[in-house]
Amino acid sequence: MGLSVSKLLSTLFGKKEMRILMVGLDAAGKTTILYKLKLGEIVTTIPTIGFNVETVEYKNISFTVWDVGGQDKIRPLWRHYFQNTQGIIFVVDSNDRDRVTEAREELQRMLNEDELRDAHLLVFANKQDLPNAMNAAEITDKLGLHSLRQRTWYIQATCATSGDGLYEGLEWLSNNLKNKIPFQENKLQTTIPKEIIYDVSKFINIHPGGASVFFDDDIAGQDATEQFFNLHRLDVLEKPQYKRLIIGQIENEKPVIKFPQPGDLSEVPYGEPSWLSQAYHSPYYKESHKALQNWMRKFVDTVITPDALAREKDGKRCSDGVVEKMAQYEINAMRLGPGKHLHGRTLAEGIVKPEEFDYLHELVINQELVRHGQRGYGDGLLAGMVIGLPPVLNFGSDELKARIIPQVLSGEKFISLAISEAFAGSDVANLRTTAVKSQDGKHWIINGTKKWITNGTFSDYFSVGCKTEGGLTMILVERTEGVSTEQIKTSYSTTAGTAYITFDDVKVPVENTLGPEDGGLLVILSNFNHERFVMATASTRSIRFVVEECFKWANQRKVFGKTLLGQPVIRYKLAGMVAKAESLQAWLEYVGYQMTKMTYKEQSKHLAGPIALLKMQCTRVENSVADDAVQIFGGRAITQTGMGRNIEMFNRTYKFNSLLGGSEGEKEYLHTRDADARQKFWMPKSARL
Repeated sequence: MGLSVSKLLSTLFGKKEMRILMVGLDAAGKTTILYKLKLGEIVTTIPTIGFNVETVEYKNISFTVWDVGGQDKIRPLWRHYFQNTQGIIFVVDSNDRDRVTEAREELQRMLNEDELRDAHLLVFANKQDLPNAMNAAEITDKLGLHSLRQRTWYIQATCATSGDGLYEGLEWLSNNLKNKIPFQENKLQTTIPKEIIYDVSKFINIHPGGASVFFDDDIAGQDATEQFFNLHRLDVLEKPQYKRLIIGQIENEKPVIKFPQPGDLSEVPYGEPSWLSQAYHSPYYKESHKALQNWMRKFVDTVITPDALAREKDGKRCSDGVVEKMAQYEINAMRLGPGKHLHGRTLAEGIVKPEEFDYLHELVINQELVRHGQRGYGDGLLAGMVIGLPPVLNFGSDELKARIIPQVLSGEKFISLAISEAFAGSDVANLRTTAVKSQDGKHWIINGTKKWITNGTFSDYFSVGCKTEGGLTMILVERTEGVSTEQIKTSYSTTAGTAYITFDDVKVPVENTLGPEDGGLLVILSNFNHERFVMATASTRSIRFVVEECFKWANQRKVFGKTLLGQPVIRYKLAGMVAKAESLQAWLEYVGYQMTKMTYKEQSKHLAGPIALLKMQCTRVENSVADDAVQIFGGRAITQTGMGRNIEMFNRTYKFNSLLGGSEGEKEYLHTRDADARQKFWMPKSARL
């Protein structure tokens, strides 16, 4: 029959003991079937009155078939063989039309027994070689099999003398029974990684990928490292529910898999910026930058990443405990960049002095903060504060700053920037939200709406751009009567708190005005360079994160007999991705360094265009890197869980960076306008080829 029963059982039953009960009316062909299936290795035949039993051992498999006599006087004894039976083979003489009703009654009576409640049923419609034999469909109807809705059953047309259909039926039975194999004293063990032994006996029946994979010859009892990492990420093995499956370690076996520890640098080529490698040197970074990077890496690995993964799933905002720890170590304050607001604070347990903190320190913080890979959570982690608090910090009254800034930096209160509307985005001069002075001149009365406001759903304060009588005015609005927020569903998760905000006759003290009345455009534009610089730092690091993921996958995924990394077309894609990531990092560090050497006014004059162009280039590179990563990961890149989850997340959310802080087209215009203003495009009359 091609595939021997011995091999079939050793492969599909996974080297376990199976108890099968074969019954049917007398003369149905049970004994003929039993001996046709005899496995031919170590066979013990125990003939006795009323039943035959064949027990075959093959590679520690014990497959036992009980052939119980079918005479009417013996049938009452069938129940004595029901205990511990996993499968039933009911044999029907397809040519015996006179007794098919009797066969049905016996089958139904047997299936009503509690001990067979969970047993799978295989019906052999035997003797199909006879001319008057009923076919499988007719037998199904005669036996009433369609009424067995609570039982797994299958009917197979067979001929015991030739063996036709026997192996097909047996294979169906084995495929269904292997998910119900009882694990008692025997243990199904495997090693993942090579030196660690796991007992998966209690896990196999709840394995999301099914039980069958555990019975492959190259997994059960074997080193399954390669097979495991073809299907699972390393962090699966670090989960407590799977660590409990470890039962030992192979002595003197050298580990082949390194579990990363908090603070570790990536060992993957181009997985880190070159300045973090001992082999390279940078003119930009000092020891305080390196110390801050190491401290932030540990903080992100231990505090932020676990919360990011959890909140990305449930859609809730970042946990209070995370916000409190960020405030404790003054991370919130450092994210606003260098300045007087840092004076008197202990930054990251004293690693860097407030007066020495510069834009490259901020670059380090921002690049570490995005390494968790959860885009929605990244914005939910107080991105609204980074852009919403500077108007208060730089333009608020002393009283307002004294009250608001400590609350926000401590994590007690949240703030967001509310500029964009359904009517206007980058074109802030056309905002429609209005602010009108009350008759006594002591309050602003605000009406209008804002849209796509990051952190808006949970903010306590809003820095709002309003249209006033003489132009545009920025006003700090507290969440009070007349202010309502509604969640907007976007491409990333609701943990970002993206909101639609309605202001309905909101009464705000004029003391909450930020900057000069009708001079709000200056306030809005004042932080654009910093906002776009922050976004460029995050984009650049996210791109490198994707490159690292692609290198790991290409190194462990095998196709056509070798790894993806061994395929020239994949190496070409990776080379292009690396070149783009490295060039962006170099440009970013150059811009960051220039920021450390310029005053605010000098930055506004000389860096507005370059920063805008840098951010635009970041988002264009994200587009191409996302495309290449999807092709490298294949179907896993469009699956929200598993090996390609980070690629799916990146591919679904990278467009946010091309819109937030101004669209790409607006950046191109800003750069060329800025360059023209500085006469960079002015050509001397004497210039000739």
